[in-house]
Amino acid sequence: MAFAAAQLSYLVDLGMRPDADDAVAEEFVRTLNPDEEAAFHRIASESEPGDGGEEGDDLQRDDAGNDAEGDQTITRDAAGGDNSSASDTTPGDTDIQELVRRELDNRDRVRQERLAFIREQAGDDIPRDLVERAMAEEWPQERVSREFLSAVRTRPAAVQGGGAGSAPAAHTRSHEGNCTLGALQGGILLREGIELDDELFRTPAANAVLRRENVRGSWLHRMATAGDRSGGELDQFHRDRDEAHRWSSRSLVDICREALRISRRNVPIDQDDMVRRALSTVALDAIFSPSVNMQIIAAYLGVQDTTNGWVRPAELRDFKKVERGRLTKASGLKKLARGGTPNPIEFSDEVEEYKLARYAGKFEVSEEDIIDDSFGGLSEHTPSELGEMAAEIRPNLVYSILLGNPDMRDAKALFHADHGNLFDVALGVAGLDAMKVAMRTQRENGRHIRNAMRFLIVPEALDFTARQLISSAELRNPAGAGAEGTANPHQNRFTIVSDPRLDNGVEDPDTGEFHAGSDTQFFGAAAAGSNSIEVGYRRGTGRAPRMSTYLLPGDRYGMGWKCDLDIAAKAIDWRSYGKSVPAG
Repeated sequence: MAFAAAQLSYLVDLGMRPDADDAVAEEFVRTLNPDEEAAFHRIASESEPGDGGEEGDDLQRDDAGNDAEGDQTITRDAAGGDNSSASDTTPGDTDIQELVRRELDNRDRVRQERLAFIREQAGDDIPRDLVERAMAEEWPQERVSREFLSAVRTRPAAVQGGGAGSAPAAHTRSHEGNCTLGALQGGILLREGIELDDELFRTPAANAVLRRENVRGSWLHRMATAGDRSGGELDQFHRDRDEAHRWSSRSLVDICREALRISRRNVPIDQDDMVRRALSTVALDAIFSPSVNMQIIAAYLGVQDTTNGWVRPAELRDFKKVERGRLTKASGLKKLARGGTPNPIEFSDEVEEYKLARYAGKFEVSEEDIIDDSFGGLSEHTPSELGEMAAEIRPNLVYSILLGNPDMRDAKALFHADHGNLFDVALGVAGLDAMKVAMRTQRENGRHIRNAMRFLIVPEALDFTARQLISSAELRNPAGAGAEGTANPHQNRFTIVSDPRLDNGVEDPDTGEFHAGSDTQFFGAAAAGSNSIEVGYRRGTGRAPRMSTYLLPGDRYGMGWKCDLDIAAKAIDWRSYGKSVPAG
């Protein structure tokens, strides 16, 4: 039996493996429910030359009625080889899997356009279950408009006043009405220990993740940030939240069954077939993804970042190189003679360059994990570990700059005697004062820069000494005690930052180079500003990792999540920092 490429892509989209032969495809067709089988045969008629098909159908045409890639029919000869014919290819030139891939790519493009239209049309007056159904069944634009308009027109009016003529509201329970996508998402979140009213959902990082299409969890963020929201959306949130507790203890196999039901797919009796078909649905991805994303975000935000306050975060549009110019201090305003003309104030441009890089990791859930009811692949803690590793990238980059001492735009190291920010003093009253004075009295073109030291950055080995030095109300036996008072002028003047990377050294995530640490050196830093170390994030990511889903390749059944963090760090100027390396 010959199959059109569009038919094969449709079967693959329902859960058939892309490398299936004709016999497997024919057997798979026998498992389709009546609606799926009708759609399959409709594709066959639309794939014949000269048949334009119906406008608005998503199997061969996009929403605008534009033709998909040329109709392609695949047959196999007696020897098992492929004989391909297509309207835009030479027979035999195109491999069957390549044709299927192209069809799937086209279907994905059409699907994304359709989902975007559904989201655009779905206002607060459209029932949530109708929106979810439209997304799950991927309705064409004409049907979306028709069904949404009908829902608005037939929406019952609110009961006014509660007088004698008003009837009490009736609340009914049904499996399909209560087991929604939101309820299943909430159930998995609760199963993994994340409450639905957690403050985590209020963070910009969570908002950036939850609004993504594959996650479909923006309702969690909206309800967490708008507790006074009323009406149908609030009612639906409460229903989903209550129903989520009913599903928090159910097995992953049960969740797969519901994913097929939400997707309007036939549920096979065989458990293995059922799990495999569910893994190909958009619904199961949307059910699992909020939990995976929130576990990673919770771990990411839970790691203490000791660089806060003395490095400057920035939002970058893309991965292209960016320039950070610094306008050096001009000589200031000059006295203007009577009737004279002001002198121009001139600046010289000094530029540092850097660009974003992507750091990534992944974890997978196979069909065996689902059958074993183990959501986490290699480890139950894998998502959290991914979040923690992502959180370590920023401090690793920043401390690599402090320890690596890279060259600046003038071909001299960040910390250099010519920059006036490299010292040879031990941490103590005199050493701290020397660094403070040097940073505070910096000048350029005769003008004071005013980069006051605000942070004292030390290795863990010096943490006790630093806190005793800064926190003490008075100093005992200072040099020249007979002539000086005992008040401590450094008390609470600086914020102490200690990090073990300065003791043990750190590997630069950007270059892979290891920079050795020291338990005697210490650093001073001004408050974060335009002349600080800059940490760049890609705009729109919430300065947090982003997760994307993929199906396991080859002959494996399952899905995986890739965790990406787009970030980079660069020292913009040397005047905001000081470093002391005691001799010996």
